[in-house]
Amino acid sequence: MTGFRHLARYTTRTYIEPIVTRVRFNNQNCLNCHQGTPKFEAVQSHHTAEARLASNQMICLNCHGQAHPTSLERTPGSAAYSRLTEQL
Repeated sequence: MTGFRHLARYTTRTYIEPIVTRVRFNNQNCLNCHQGTPKFEAVQSHHTAEARLASNQMICLNCHGQAHPTSLERTPGSAAYSRLTEQL
């Protein structure tokens, strides 16, 4: 239900930023896409913390902060937008 609510608010643009979750953060949300990629594997601390990340004893947000940019940061022409698109 949480995923549907997230999708509905994103699609209708009825969300408030910063986005706050109602559930405990699950690292699988990040690891499903990032784990195993060359960029992820190149970071030594990912290997050091692998067991803690897999068990959610340590969450990705501890080091990386909020994963998704704000609406201002997603606006073409902003300094953050340029930075975000460089990573693609």
